[in-house]
Amino acid sequence: MVFSLAACSSSNNGGEEGGSETAEKTKITIWGTWTDAQYDALVKYAEDFTASQDKYEVVYEGQVYQGFSGTLQSAVTSKVGPDIVIDYASTAATYNEMGLVADLSKYVSADTIAQLTDGALEEATSFLDGGMYNFPVVLSGPVIWYNPDILEAAGVSVPTTWKEMWETAKKISETVTVVTGDDGSKTYVTDGSGQHVYGFASDSHTDFAQTMIMQLGGDLYDTEAGVATFNTDDVAEYLTDYQNGILDGSLLSGATTDYLSTDYNAGIVAMYFGSVAGEPYLSETHKAAPVPGVEGGVAWTPAWNRGVLIFNYGDEERIKGAAAFLEYFVSAEINEDWCEKCNYQSCLKWTMALDSYKTFLAGSESLQALSPETAGAFPAIPAQSAIRTALKNLISSVGAGTDVHAALSEAVQYIADNK
Repeated sequence: MVFSLAACSSSNNGGEEGGSETAEKTKITIWGTWTDAQYDALVKYAEDFTASQDKYEVVYEGQVYQGFSGTLQSAVTSKVGPDIVIDYASTAATYNEMGLVADLSKYVSADTIAQLTDGALEEATSFLDGGMYNFPVVLSGPVIWYNPDILEAAGVSVPTTWKEMWETAKKISETVTVVTGDDGSKTYVTDGSGQHVYGFASDSHTDFAQTMIMQLGGDLYDTEAGVATFNTDDVAEYLTDYQNGILDGSLLSGATTDYLSTDYNAGIVAMYFGSVAGEPYLSETHKAAPVPGVEGGVAWTPAWNRGVLIFNYGDEERIKGAAAFLEYFVSAEINEDWCEKCNYQSCLKWTMALDSYKTFLAGSESLQALSPETAGAFPAIPAQSAIRTALKNLISSVGAGTDVHAALSEAVQYIADNK
């Protein structure tokens, strides 16, 4: 789900009967593409914040989802657009190149910044010039979705390392097939009478590649040298294991239709690396487990953080007003409420400490499978788009049978040519 907050500056010229005027407030307009419970929540936050002080009036106005990014960019670059959006750090990096976002470290209190988890803080401060142009608010990410019926039929448990994943996937594919009844029901058998079942697949090639690289103790990109740094023997070894699994039929190289949830629901994929946001689309029996790690490697998982950006049009009062609303929006109780409305984890320690938040997490197996304390994100640098594309192409190439070392070299060269 893509969502945004935005603010525009204006003034309320109100007056009481008899001619006495009330103090003017700077108007901050929140834009977003939210509907239903999220829409209602943002309206309430805006109203409550407005009532809590006498300097700013905040109003939420729903926007059309289709084409919103283009509408936003046009408005911002014309300097008639919003003051705040909640989006990815990569969005902040893009607008930072234009000089159109505020450095939040100058406007947000040190106590509030200190509440960010380590991974969220690292992302928020990963901009090349050292500024903080994004304040993470909520976190989502990938988990391993698995079918417990298939694993039980194969006599295996959920793997905790990638090496175990390849071994487990191979045993599943060699042991279990799926028989689909006329009513669509699935039976997982070991007599070979059904359709082939793949043990594992990846729904996001980019994040799958990044996960292994970071867990191996590597990195994606040397910002000082301006070169990719993941063409190593360790990465090649893990990619070779992945490729061998595809060749022997234990791994599926990619979705047979648009999404792996379709293959999972068809019973032909036992486990897959995919977003927690995919749960509503899983009709077949499913459970969630944490992303596997590298034995002896670094504890790391991808984080898809969405945070507050404040645009800078040269109006300090607008920036200060937007920052004041940010402080309110990321307070523990409000942040927890927003997490519940969106079904995301929090990036903030004070929210995590709330008993009500712990109860909320306890009711969601998939959210519990995320690891915010070890989660990291792509560096917020202009080369990010090229890196993401290169990693996606890398996994696709390896899955198609391209020599692993050649595929790695091609990925590094793509980044050099397109950074």
